[in-house]
Amino acid sequence: MVRTTTLPILTAAEITRFWSKVAITHDGSCWLWQGSLDQDGYGLFKVQRTMRRAHRIAYFLATGIDPGPFLICHSCDTPGCCKPSDLFPGTVSDNALDASAKGRLASRAGDLNPSRVHPESVQRGDEHWSRRMPERVASGDRNGIRTHPERIARGEQLPQAKLTAEIVRTIRTTYAAGGISHQALAERYSVNRQTISKIITGHSWSHV
Repeated sequence: MVRTTTLPILTAAEITRFWSKVAITHDGSCWLWQGSLDQDGYGLFKVQRTMRRAHRIAYFLATGIDPGPFLICHSCDTPGCCKPSDLFPGTVSDNALDASAKGRLASRAGDLNPSRVHPESVQRGDEHWSRRMPERVASGDRNGIRTHPERIARGEQLPQAKLTAEIVRTIRTTYAAGGISHQALAERYSVNRQTISKIITGHSWSHV
């Protein structure tokens, strides 16, 4: 059974294993789950003997926000997608209205009938659950980034990372010794100059 409540604490190894099952693209397309799928096409990831929906974990690792009882919906309408920018939190009603507005619900009686639900009915702005129930939004000290920093994918755990913690330490030590520029270090490690600047100033890889 896939639970929709609090997510478990993921170890560094589990985070790495998770992202290894995601087909990350750089052309704007979906990041499709390469592991097991449920009958509805959603990715499944086993953590601590429990199957969790992969897109919920992807959202949490990217934002630090545990969705808790809320759904994580797909703006791309692709159940197997784990691309963080395609995911957003919502209620069952939000999800149903969004699906109906996009013509993805079969015609049936009641308020979910596509003939009755119009695109403008989808909850946005002040009507969205996050505005109507701000106490349920994990912010400030309640945000997952602060309550469980060990759950957040950082540094070489990120799927797009080109460097490792050891290399980052070497970059800082080398620059501190003098005689080498940000650009030279960028060329040495095949990254851009801005990446090196952020490493040296501590704006990135601050945990190392």
